[in-house]
Amino acid sequence: MSNWFENNPTKSIIAYTLTILVAAYASAYFILHENKERRHNAEKENLNIIIQTQRERINLLEYENDNLRNEIKAQTEILQSIPGTTKYYEEKIATLKKSIVDKDTSYQNIGNSINTKYIIESDLIDIGHAFVDNLTGTSIGINSISIDRDASGVINLPNRPEIKFSKILAGQRWQFNFEKRNFEIIILELNWVGNKYRVKIIER
Repeated sequence: MSNWFENNPTKSIIAYTLTILVAAYASAYFILHENKERRHNAEKENLNIIIQTQRERINLLEYENDNLRNEIKAQTEILQSIPGTTKYYEEKIATLKKSIVDKDTSYQNIGNSINTKYIIESDLIDIGHAFVDNLTGTSIGINSISIDRDASGVINLPNRPEIKFSKILAGQRWQFNFEKRNFEIIILELNWVGNKYRVKIIER
């Protein structure tokens, strides 16, 4: 073998040089790769530390903010109870405004209820059954409806004797008074096919 190296010095040098280069490259690659991995892990750890620190700061700020709000609320309540302070008068003004709005709403509702006229309309009623108005006590019952769509029956109005009728048509009206208010009861529909009728009471 020594004779081969002696006989081929150029090839020996080239082979030796290549071996050294490959070994050096491999060593450099592994060293750089390992350093890169370590640097990456270090950066990741630093980032985690920064994130955790920021979270702790945010939690602390939220805690201090809640405490500050509670303190402001407590101070405001104290000031609102002390006569002569701005907060005291602001609270009084707000309470008075709410009271005025509530009273206006109440008066408006009362006015609406006073101005609203009473009106009620029945569903279709079978003949032989009576319609009774709960407010005035007025009642009407129809016993028969003819093919000509006229009807017979009986009606009771407040403070009047019973009225029997026959051959009346849809649209028949009776006027009456109840507690100094004027009302009118109307037969809206006479359904001969279904033997049903419908009535309506209106305050005038």
